[in-house]
Amino acid sequence: MRGEVSPFKAIIMKKFKNLYPEITTFENLYLAYRQARKGKRTKAPVADFELNFESHLLSLQEELLSLTYKPGPYRSFIIFEPKRRLVSAANEGGGSAMRG
Repeated sequence: MRGEVSPFKAIIMKKFKNLYPEITTFENLYLAYRQARKGKRTKAPVADFELNFESHLLSLQEELLSLTYKPGPYRSFIIFEPKRRLVSAANEGGGSAMRG
C-alpha cells in the first residue's frame, strides 16, 4: 500500500538514561507502595507492612541504592479467563527489605 503511513512508524521511541536515582527516591517508592496496596489493605501482610511502612521503604531504598536488594519468591497459579494461562506474582511478603 503505497502512500499510506504505517501506524508503527508514527511511534517515536524516546530513550531515558540515568533513571535509577529517580526510581529509588523515597517519594517514588512511597507512590509505588500506595499503588501496590490497592485492593489488598485487608490482607495481613499488607497490614503488617503498613505498621512500619516508613522503615520498610527506607530499608528498601538503602538496599536498592547499595545494589543488595533481592526480590522475594514468586507464586504461580493458573487463571482461565479469558483463556487458560500461567501467572507468576510476587508474594506479599516482599523482598529482602521486608523479610528482615
